[in-house]
Amino acid sequence: MSYETWIGLRYLKSRQRTSFISLITLISILGVTLGVATLTVVLSVMNGFQQELISKAIGAHAHAILFRYGVDFRDHQSVQQKLLRYPEIRSVSPIVLGEVMISAGRKRIGVGLKGIDISKPAHLETLLRHGLSKHQGLLRLKPPHPAELPGIALGKSLADKLQVREGDIVRVISPISLFGLSYKQRSSHRNFRVSYLFRFGFHQYDSKQCVIELSQAQSFFNLNNSVSGLEILLHDLQQIASVKSGILQRLGGWPYRLQDWRDMNRNLFKAIEQNKFALSIVLLFIILVASLNIAGTLILMVLEKSKDIAILRTMGASRQDIMRIFMTYGLYIGALGTLAGVFLGLLLCQLAQRLHIRLDAEIYFISRLPIQIRPVEVTVVAVCALIIAFLSAIYPAVQAARQKPVDVLRYE
Repeated sequence: MSYETWIGLRYLKSRQRTSFISLITLISILGVTLGVATLTVVLSVMNGFQQELISKAIGAHAHAILFRYGVDFRDHQSVQQKLLRYPEIRSVSPIVLGEVMISAGRKRIGVGLKGIDISKPAHLETLLRHGLSKHQGLLRLKPPHPAELPGIALGKSLADKLQVREGDIVRVISPISLFGLSYKQRSSHRNFRVSYLFRFGFHQYDSKQCVIELSQAQSFFNLNNSVSGLEILLHDLQQIASVKSGILQRLGGWPYRLQDWRDMNRNLFKAIEQNKFALSIVLLFIILVASLNIAGTLILMVLEKSKDIAILRTMGASRQDIMRIFMTYGLYIGALGTLAGVFLGLLLCQLAQRLHIRLDAEIYFISRLPIQIRPVEVTVVAVCALIIAFLSAIYPAVQAARQKPVDVLRYE
């Protein structure tokens, strides 16, 4: 250890005549600690929100959906075969999407209706993983006998609003058909038996989505053999960009269009990213304010140690050596505050995960506070705090190095 570093660390130890400066040093360390801890917690919460919403969105809509302009998508089987030639694609399944009214007793609610192919197990995984009913209930979406009512899967929040449970009968009403409009159109309605309940933990889906079997949806909307689109699942979600361009190129573009999970939730994820950036900038000012305390502490230290500086200069210490002494002092304050802040932030994140803090799902879309710690972001926060501490120590260190020993020791 060089003597400049040793002296800089020695100045951190409090003596009677420097207790006030030591108190200000402690306040500076606490300021950096609170700033780093707050920024760590906020970034972890925002990351948790983003990851949670991504998982919920993918669970409800798959990785991508291929649509065809218009309502006639009868060639979906041949398109499926083309898509399955991609090694990156895990599974493809037809779906039917529509808007309906669902009623039970006197209660009526507008919801989204989705028809799925229950013979595609890969596309049932998310429903099974978030299901509140037995797995056999999902298979009962398709009635085993023509005389029986077809089944329907409801989100838990939707079932609570309708005050229904498994085995109860609900009526699904479509005010218009999706296959053209004319004066001959008339409303379509059909009864379904609740056979499955699910809860994604995402209020937008749990309260506004219901699922029926594909052939039932085609019949309900008078689509014959047509579908609304093809759901696509990939082996690796991160390959969606390259696969998306390749699919559209192979299919020749128009009349096909492909929406991935980012497109379907673009506004939501963009808002999260903007809020995350804005909060990071605001909370970074906490660290900046703490750095002003570091600068103030060093300035007082320079004034108090003027005689020591003069003696060191007369003993042969250079201006660079004096600068290193006070730079070491400032960096040590920043390092202590940063390490304590990272530890406190990670501790608070772990505590929040264990407490399972509940949220209002109608406001925040999810039912509990999510936390996801990203080591890279924690490292960036720590490095930024150290850089700010380093910059705040430059001016006092330069002023200390500029002092002339003769002016200080003249009257000693």
